[in-house]
Amino acid sequence: MEYDINKDIRAVDALLNDKSPVLLVTHINPDGDAIGSTMAMYHYLKKKGNKVWAMTPNDFPQFLAWVEASSDIIIFQKNKELAQAVIAEAKYIICIDFNGYARLKELGPLLEAANAMKVLIDHHPQPDNGFIYKIHDTKAPATAQLVFKFIKESGNIELLDKTIATCIYTGMMTDTGVFSYNINNSETFRVIADLLDAGIDRDLIYDNVFNNFSHHRMRLMGYCLNEKMVVLPHLHAAYIWLTKKEMEKFSFETGDTEGFVNMPFAIKGINITALFTEKHDHVRVSMRSRGEFDVNKVCLKYFSGGGHKNAAGGESKAPIKEVIKEFEKILESYRNEIQCFYHN
Repeated sequence: MEYDINKDIRAVDALLNDKSPVLLVTHINPDGDAIGSTMAMYHYLKKKGNKVWAMTPNDFPQFLAWVEASSDIIIFQKNKELAQAVIAEAKYIICIDFNGYARLKELGPLLEAANAMKVLIDHHPQPDNGFIYKIHDTKAPATAQLVFKFIKESGNIELLDKTIATCIYTGMMTDTGVFSYNINNSETFRVIADLLDAGIDRDLIYDNVFNNFSHHRMRLMGYCLNEKMVVLPHLHAAYIWLTKKEMEKFSFETGDTEGFVNMPFAIKGINITALFTEKHDHVRVSMRSRGEFDVNKVCLKYFSGGGHKNAAGGESKAPIKEVIKEFEKILESYRNEIQCFYHN
């Protein structure tokens, strides 16, 4: 039977009408879509009269701290006792912008074991089976657009106010590179029209997200481009890598490398990019591509991760220089495929 997303939306909306406590959870290392979609649901359910909490596994970037009520978000790593109490009290747990509990690290097993009914709202491929309902569409450019769909198809579009619309737009804008990729049809722009009608300040949202960094971050960006970018023209690829010591030198804060993985795309002929950042116990891997090369399969196979065809991530426990060597070998193994896709 063909999946009917609207049927699941109506079923979940009917459940939430009992005003029982709801916990909203998004993935580790939250990005703009994670925070935007989660906080849009948070404000929406508050308006409906639900008791609701929002939770992230770890801290979110400071450039998203302007989002209204983001200070209410429970950060699991900082307040595990409160997080566990909330998990125990919630009747419904809505998992937003991730496709499986592995994306939550230490928080994952606690949610999986919870007695609450689990609901998924997400646009990543291959979601886990541990959800009663799935508001799921891989064609949606951002989970935030699915939150808009949830509100609209529930028959509650009159509850869409400036605050909710601002959160939705933030998620959509950040997950599409300011609407420059991942958009498959005109629906996205129809949603934007409705968000504008709801009173969002599009220019202010952009400034809050992209023009809100420290001067340390700008210097780090220059250092990356000048000293730490490696270009592999024969593979149509480039990558940037940063050690923990280098990031500390530039007073690194969570979110300071946001967007760095996309910068090599400005080079003619580069269609595959990666960013490697050294953490205290692992190396974080981010990959992007344009066109047909599937970085999701690379991250799934080699870096215990995943994501989308053109945007994925993962991690490795190996030292960063070994990870980079392995990455170059991996790309070499796909050389024929890459050259076939990007023969010009």
